[in-house]
Amino acid sequence: MSPPSRSSLQTVAHLAEVARQAMLRDRASGEVQFSRLLARYPEDGMVYYERGVAYRELGLYALALADFERAVPLLLLRESKQRALDAAEVLRQRLDGGLGGALTNARQRLDRLQRLDLLLTISLLEALEQVDVDPAHAAVLLRDCLDRFLRQAMPSGKSDHDDWRARLQRLGARAPQAVMQHAQLVYVLGNLGTHPRPDQPLTMADAYGSLNGLLSILEWWEGH
Repeated sequence: MSPPSRSSLQTVAHLAEVARQAMLRDRASGEVQFSRLLARYPEDGMVYYERGVAYRELGLYALALADFERAVPLLLLRESKQRALDAAEVLRQRLDGGLGGALTNARQRLDRLQRLDLLLTISLLEALEQVDVDPAHAAVLLRDCLDRFLRQAMPSGKSDHDDWRARLQRLGARAPQAVMQHAQLVYVLGNLGTHPRPDQPLTMADAYGSLNGLLSILEWWEGH
């Protein structure tokens, strides 16, 4: 069976977003719309993901977690898959004792890093403090932290004017695929934080996912 076209993926994503908005207005009506979508597109992870977002916004965390976990193996785009993974992890933390525990763990991971300069450490701490206060701002700060890291870790041989794509490409020659996926997600979420969409604002799960991704990159760098 051939993979779905990009246009069909976009169509289903749009329908799922409409169902999410309906569900936030009227849970029962939205659940009916999602049931119809799942009957028609049972293998599209974006339907599960958007329903998980709706459940999360309604405070139904166990239902949201189940949908995010269903979405992960079905999502085709790496960024979408990673967002679902991160959203699921935050909800596990919330259900097991709150996001505060996850942020405490993140701070401990940051404290163990030995190769960061002082300014980058301060910037990371500032971003960490914003994760559950202003997720969009946190995502922007974390993108800027990644840019600072790349400028330090991948200095240009000819000039200091390479953009992040060029530096990331050079990092990719040394880094495993998982590190590259984390880096791409940090940039995607940072750009979304810079140009937020009113109908789909960044959440704590997104900001935590960006934080976790950046820390994973720095931990990999620490060991190499």
